[in-house]
Amino acid sequence: MGCRVQVLSMLVLMNLGYPSSPAENTAGKKLVKAKPSANSGRVDVWNQFRGPNGSGVTVASQPPVKIDSDKPTWKTAVPIGHSSPVLSNDHIFLTGLEESRLVTLAYEKATGKLAWRREAPEVVLEKAHKASSQAAPTPVVDKDHIYV
Repeated sequence: MGCRVQVLSMLVLMNLGYPSSPAENTAGKKLVKAKPSANSGRVDVWNQFRGPNGSGVTVASQPPVKIDSDKPTWKTAVPIGHSSPVLSNDHIFLTGLEESRLVTLAYEKATGKLAWRREAPEVVLEKAHKASSQAAPTPVVDKDHIYV
């Protein structure tokens, strides 16, 4: 089943991983590292900013007690930005900024491989606040669509 991208406003990404933090790579991009906890798989969907109910809290699982940053399940380079990742059953969705172009990316949750990449229509980007970037909106995903 495919996923259709609908651009509702401007999009872009934050370099956050689930659940660990990003680390710089030599290309100036961030590396997203994913490490499962003992409760991995209990929360399959984190479909919007701050989770399914918007509270930033899940009752389905607890955060991992220890994350072994030397042995991530996978890691992958992602573009710069300030949005949060969202999860569907099988994918992690991010928005980002690549060479002044806003993009939406889907990664396979199990492997970290890029499943697809979509560019927003080319426009002149507005100036961003120094603490943010044009790559700030977090996508929202439902069963069939991703909204950016």
